[in-house]
Order: sequence, then C-alpha cells, then structure tokens
Amino acid sequence: MNNKIVQVMDVSKSFAETRVLKNISLDVRDGEVACIIGPSGAGKSTLLRCINRLEEQTSGMIFVAGEPVGFDLRNGRFHELDAAALARQRAGIGMVFQRFNLFPHMTVLENIIEAPVTLRRVKKADAIASATALLASIGLAEKLHDYPAQLSGGQQQRVAIVRALAMRPRLILFDEPTSALDPELVGEVLAVMKKLAKDGMTMIVVTHEIGFAREVADTVHFMVGGEIVESGPAASVLQSPREARTRTFLSRVM
Repeated sequence: MNNKIVQVMDVSKSFAETRVLKNISLDVRDGEVACIIGPSGAGKSTLLRCINRLEEQTSGMIFVAGEPVGFDLRNGRFHELDAAALARQRAGIGMVFQRFNLFPHMTVLENIIEAPVTLRRVKKADAIASATALLASIGLAEKLHDYPAQLSGGQQQRVAIVRALAMRPRLILFDEPTSALDPELVGEVLAVMKKLAKDGMTMIVVTHEIGFAREVADTVHFMVGGEIVESGPAASVLQSPREARTRTFLSRVM
C-alpha cells in the first residue's frame, strides 16, 4: 500500500455562514480501508460527498488516482470540468449511500448495468454477464429480475454495492451503509464489505460500526466539529486514543 489513491488537501466547506469542514487533510493508499468515525453532524458525510464532487468544497483540493476531482489541469491552471467530463471522472469512484438509492422502476439487473452501459460504453451482453457473476458472488443470483421493492433492506444494500462494483472503480465510498438497516440485516452487508477489504478494494467508510472498524480498517479517522482531531492505525485509535474527545466518543459507543 504505497500509492496514494486519495489526497484531500486542506479542504473546507461552508453552507452559507456555517463552516461544515475545516481544513481537512487526509491520504488513503491503494488497498487501504479507512474508516471515519465521529458523532452526528461532524461533517463525515459531507467529506465523502466532496471526494466524489457531489458537493463542491469551498477551498482546498482533492485528488483521486492523481487526478484533481472536479477539475482538469491545463497549461498550469485548474479548469472546472463540465457535467459530462465530471460524470466520466466519477465513474471511477463508487458510492454506496445510507438509503440504497436504487431506481425503483428498474429491476436489479437494470439497476446494475445502467451506468456501465451508458457511462463506460460497455456492451450490454458483457454488462449482463458481469452483473450476473457479481450477484452470484454475494448470494443474490436469484434476484436478478426482481424490483427493489421486492427485496429486504439488506438485499437492496448488497445490490447497491454490486452496482458500485460493476463500474470497476479504483475506490468505493460508503456513507453509513448499515444505518438504515434493521439490526438483523446489518451482518449480511458487513460480510460483503469484509470480503471487498480482503480482496484489496480501496475503501473509505463512514460508520458507527466500531466492531467493523476494529476488524477491517487499516486506519481510523475521528471527526468532530468539521475537523479530523485524531488519525492513525485502527488499533491505536480505537484501543489507545490520544485525544480526550476520541476517548469520550468511544466510551459512549463501544
């Protein structure tokens, strides 16, 4: 894990007069699982949304796989990407949301192949074959032609993960992927994520699942008040945090 896939450099974000992110800097290396923890309202989801340009940072720069997110560097100057170019850039950054965000009028198969066919120009037959194999790998092969409303929450979230994987991303962002699930469904989603980690997928995971972070994360970053106040190897941050705010948070959630 020597290559930096993500570089967040002095990023701030404000909504009107409210400063949600305050000079955030963060590196994530190839194959690393980075977990971001912290109380609600800390800015964790906003940071993820800036990494794939669903939100535009107020200042600072973000690079993914060496490319400035949202910009093109020409003649020594950064130029903002148009919508089509931004969509192509985002294709390499998977995103899994809290609420699944599957298209309700499309089948599972249609949800998965839509982006590869339209954005990556993958042949439909190849996209179908890939989707079928990915679904089989997580035990949902029989759900190929079901609609989202016919699936449990855990099944919908697993399909959402497959949809992200179908784009063959360099990086997947997970925004509290189990928070909308009933407790008995959490395990099946975490099992898929653990397998991705074992297979070497680079992941940034905003999560309240401290057990998952302890088991899978390489690094943990604790955010509060729009700042990262502590970062380090997962074992160090979760077992022997340096900062009082980290210790207080962990004592409440563990």
